[in-house]
Amino acid sequence: FFKVNAQDKVTLSGSLKDTANGEDLIGATVYIRELSTGVASNVYGFYSITIPSGSYTIVVSYMGYETITKEINLSKSLTLDFKLNASATQ
Repeated sequence: FFKVNAQDKVTLSGSLKDTANGEDLIGATVYIRELSTGVASNVYGFYSITIPSGSYTIVVSYMGYETITKEINLSKSLTLDFKLNASATQ
């Protein structure tokens, strides 16, 4: 009923940083809308998530920052770095 290689797995990884000062954003989330799953960045602002290949909506968010939404098509593993802007409303 389940084949291990029914879908190729790919890894999406990268770093999350503050646009203004380049500081790592610790605990920022990278969420895959279609899969209802996500990960938080580590103490170095690095994230990594392994998912089936396909087209996804990636939502990157961090408290006090503007959310980034990006459509991606993952056919192979990809490194995707994001720089987040502090939101105007505190």
